[in-house]
Amino acid sequence: MRNIPIILPSKSRLTELLIWESHKRVFHSGVSHTLVQVREKYWILKARQTIKSLLKKCIICKRFNSNPGNQVIAPLSDVHVTESPPFSVVEIDFAGRFFVKDSDAKQYILLITCAVTRSVHLELVGNMPTDTFLLAFRRFIAR
Repeated sequence: MRNIPIILPSKSRLTELLIWESHKRVFHSGVSHTLVQVREKYWILKARQTIKSLLKKCIICKRFNSNPGNQVIAPLSDVHVTESPPFSVVEIDFAGRFFVKDSDAKQYILLITCAVTRSVHLELVGNMPTDTFLLAFRRFIAR
C-alpha cells in the first residue's frame, strides 16, 4: 500500500505550523530541505513559494545568512600620510593622580605622543598648573 500525502492549502494556520515544525526538524537548513521534509507526509499547494515566504521571517536563519556590515573608515590625516621627522607633530595629555612612594604628594604624568612614529615620552610632574606644564614641555624639547 502506498502512502498518499495529505493535500493542504497554502494559506492555512495548520500549514504554517507544519512548515515551522519541519524547518526546525531540519535545523534551519533552508527552503529545499524544509520542502523535502514537508513532502514526506503532506502536499502543500504552492509549497515552495509558501515556505520561502515563511522562512523570510525566521530570525535564526536571518542571523545565519546575514552579511557582515561594511565598516566606514575615515581618511588618514595629512600628518600620518606625509613623511616628516619624529616629534614634529605631537599630541599631549595628562594622566593620573599617582601616589609616589618617596613623597606624600600626588604626582601626574605628562604624556607626549609623536603623531608620526607613535612613540611616547613621559614626564613626571608635581601638579597641573600652566607653569609646571611649560617647564616639563621645555625639558622635553631640550632633549
